[in-house]
Amino acid sequence: MALSLAGPVGVDVEEVAGEGKAAELSAFALSAVERAELERLSAGERTRGFIRYWARKEAVLKATGDGLMVEPALLTVSAPDAPAALLEWRERAEPHLPVRLHDLDAGDGYRAAVAVLGPECRVVRHEAGYGGDGTLRHPRRGAVTSARC
Repeated sequence: MALSLAGPVGVDVEEVAGEGKAAELSAFALSAVERAELERLSAGERTRGFIRYWARKEAVLKATGDGLMVEPALLTVSAPDAPAALLEWRERAEPHLPVRLHDLDAGDGYRAAVAVLGPECRVVRHEAGYGGDGTLRHPRRGAVTSARC
């Protein structure tokens, strides 16, 4: 869950799995710059790198409300080992709010990102557990991660 007072927010969490899927999906999901960067990674790092790219793009597209109605390859985000940033969005209509993109620690085997549209903000991680009755309880063992700006 992501909450923001700064502007619209999107978050994505992805499991790092499916070793063969990265190569298969990269032509559809990644820009030429991102595909070249992915090829520079070792074979063992490519799936994790692809998932990092995908989580960042999904977070941005959720924040803008576009979802997968926009071809993900139109967006170029920073390399998997670089700080999260939206570098380019080809064919994006003006005017638009600035995109603030941050990676989140989602635990081993997962990659996550949050995007906020608007002014700079600081991402703060809080632990919260679901009470089963529609309420979040804070903190709790086995909690879900949330980010707030």
